[in-house]
Amino acid sequence: MPLIDSFKPEDWKRAVSSSNQTAMRKRHKYPRYEGSFLANCCTFQQAVCKTSCFCSKVGCKGIWTLRPNLEFELFLLRTEN
Repeated sequence: MPLIDSFKPEDWKRAVSSSNQTAMRKRHKYPRYEGSFLANCCTFQQAVCKTSCFCSKVGCKGIWTLRPNLEFELFLLRTEN
């Protein structure tokens, strides 16, 4: 198996697209409620990586993290629907 940093951005886009298509065909509701979960339970953190970092090479602009003051009930509501 090739090393992760040997993949080109096009390879990652193709892999993520394929993964998303597979997820949409499954019975769970994760993809359908992902937007609501991110909007209500998470905050977006800008990338602070060096330009030589792998994530910068594939176009990553940051990550989603759980809000520090997130109430457990809201988390459950946004992940169980």
